[in-house]
Amino acid sequence: MTESQELKIIGEAINQIKTAENHRLIGDYIRDALSKLRACGATEDDAIHMLTTAVISTDGENPNLFHAFTILEKPTPPPTQAIIKGGWTYRVERPLEQCVSALNELAQYIRNNSRFFVTSGPKMLTPEEANIRKQKIEELAEEIHKLATHVPQRTVNYRAVEGLLKKLTELGFFPDNLLVSNLARAFVRAGL
Repeated sequence: MTESQELKIIGEAINQIKTAENHRLIGDYIRDALSKLRACGATEDDAIHMLTTAVISTDGENPNLFHAFTILEKPTPPPTQAIIKGGWTYRVERPLEQCVSALNELAQYIRNNSRFFVTSGPKMLTPEEANIRKQKIEELAEEIHKLATHVPQRTVNYRAVEGLLKKLTELGFFPDNLLVSNLARAFVRAGL
């Protein structure tokens, strides 16, 4: 993206914002300008920064510019929450729902990947031993799933989950780090 393209997009947006007849149009012009800047290769943060800087440095007492600034300076909502007005629509989850969801996702992941585990030492497992190990891993996945049913009563804490995760690693199964992190974060948010 060339600097002249950026300046042209930003200049058009500033002119549109200044002459906008209502606040909804200002939001539309901002979204359009940000979209054009991203299409030209700017990151989301860079596009917002460029447009915010242009709004601030524009001379004049136009109230539309102040409104545009307040739109641009809105904090980005976290991915699990939602704001209906201002162009954001998203769902607010309750912390206990997040715990249940994270436990169920982890259990499903373990079930789907139970055949992928590691062994220590040069000896390979026989097919029977491998099948027994796979079943043990699936049993632990079922225990994790059962924990999810006890979350709403607040009878589960993260130590119980850690115990099951330790048993999984002893069996040579290592769950996806992102799933485990999301699970821990959900338990912290829920205060469990």
